[in-house]
Amino acid sequence: MTDFIQKLLQDMPDFSHFLTIEELDTSSRELAAAYPHLVTLSTVGHSTDGHPILMLRIGNGQHRALFVGCPHPNEPIGALSLEYLSKKLCEDTALLEQMDYTFYIIKEIDVDGCRLNEGWYGGPFSPDRYIRSYYRPSMLEQVEWTFPYAHKTFSFSEPIPETVAFMRAIDEAKPHFLNSLHSSDQTGTFYYVSTPLPDALCQQIIKLTHDHQLPLMSGEPEAPFMPPIQDGFYQLPELSAMYDYYESILPTGEDPAKAILMGARPAIMLGHVTIPFALFRNYRCLRIQGWKINLKPLIATRKLCWT
Repeated sequence: MTDFIQKLLQDMPDFSHFLTIEELDTSSRELAAAYPHLVTLSTVGHSTDGHPILMLRIGNGQHRALFVGCPHPNEPIGALSLEYLSKKLCEDTALLEQMDYTFYIIKEIDVDGCRLNEGWYGGPFSPDRYIRSYYRPSMLEQVEWTFPYAHKTFSFSEPIPETVAFMRAIDEAKPHFLNSLHSSDQTGTFYYVSTPLPDALCQQIIKLTHDHQLPLMSGEPEAPFMPPIQDGFYQLPELSAMYDYYESILPTGEDPAKAILMGARPAIMLGHVTIPFALFRNYRCLRIQGWKINLKPLIATRKLCWT
């Protein structure tokens, strides 16, 4: 894994600001035009406001990886990560062939939400500018929490258009590896995984985190039904676990389904795609340190912790 990381790191630019939806879409179209033998650009759906949601397909490797940026529109670091990664894969075909992956990349899945945050994307970065231009949708409007699902008395079957696009991407890619890219305002770096990782791989990821001067989160999880695996690593939350937790603490006779105000997460779909093994990882890296945003190490750590 170290060799891959070094190859990806050596040409990584220093970003000074986050990119707008128009800039990201234009870049994707230009990449497809410049590398027609490597890149296919498609529209996997449209946002609630009707904007196309674009997906890049790069390479033709044996394995398949799906990367999705901006499931939370106030967390745009993933889009920059994928902006760099998509170009690097096209420019370094030897690296692409060595990886033996077909890459499916959606730089921004919540297009409408990203547009509402663009007031602070370009800087200058300050608490005032961030708060005045901040937007984060409610749970029932979040891409990753509106996948259809049923468990005991709970049932959800109303995915938003962006989630439908995500579902189409999963159906098309049938990924062995699915990475949804997040970031965090003030906590340390931590990783959600659908399947526990070998300790040796965990240690490599932890070393990368420390090498890029990012603190590793070692505290309690975001919720009691997301058990820690070890420092910085947590079990990916499942709606069934949330339901069972509420069932265990609510008074007898109260329906846990009434306390759950969202749908399922994308990992639920990995059970129906026809692949021998699938791993879902959800990364959260520290974004703002003293309101001075250091973008390069975040992209490095966020992007390179996969095999």
